[in-house]
Amino acid sequence: MSKVLRLFWKDENGENYNIGELSVEGNKYYFQYNGVEVRKALNEGFILLEGFPMINSKYFREELFKLFRGWIGEVSDKEEDMLQNLKNLANDKFYFLGEEHIS
Repeated sequence: MSKVLRLFWKDENGENYNIGELSVEGNKYYFQYNGVEVRKALNEGFILLEGFPMINSKYFREELFKLFRGWIGEVSDKEEDMLQNLKNLANDKFYFLGEEHIS
């Protein structure tokens, strides 16, 4: 089963952009920008995320990316806890929406 969290960025006018997707497949984490939306967001002041400098790349790690782990602070290393905390994250610029895919 793979789990997906869609990452949204909100500009200063309150417009939302689905800038990317964080997914977990097996024991690997993946992040990939949504190319069309991130280009629109860049025109509105979005700055590419630290550690993810290439729009057309798919990044992967065997643990949650440092950037996202930093957003949620200290939590257990259980995948479900980390994803739930990210899903509950909401600040003035970013938020996640999640869904599950069965493969």
